[in-house]
Amino acid sequence: MLATLMVALLFFAAGTVVLASGIFAWQADYKALPNRVFFLITIALTIWSFGLGGVNRCL
Repeated sequence: MLATLMVALLFFAAGTVVLASGIFAWQADYKALPNRVFFLITIALTIWSFGLGGVNRCL
């Protein structure tokens, strides 16, 4: 049970770090295409990571 909670928290922490890096890159220059693409990729990875964290928490 504790291991499952730790894995879920790890996924939530990773998702938060990825989201923060995406926001940082987007704020640096929101008009540049590579920054927009990177931001969208980080949004997708954050959703994926939070989803895995939620699934692991339910198991």
